[in-house]
Amino acid sequence: MRESIREEVALMRQLQQQRTEEQANSKWRKRVSEHRRRMSKSQQA
Repeated sequence: MRESIREEVALMRQLQQQRTEEQANSKWRKRVSEHRRRMSKSQQA
């Protein structure tokens, strides 16, 4: 019993880490897209 519970906990932690990494990636992508938009605007002006 204990072994299976330990495995489940490890899986949950892995999933949580993946989720946090995905959130960080989306935030970074948003920042990059905003930066690119600003750069293009400044070049046009």
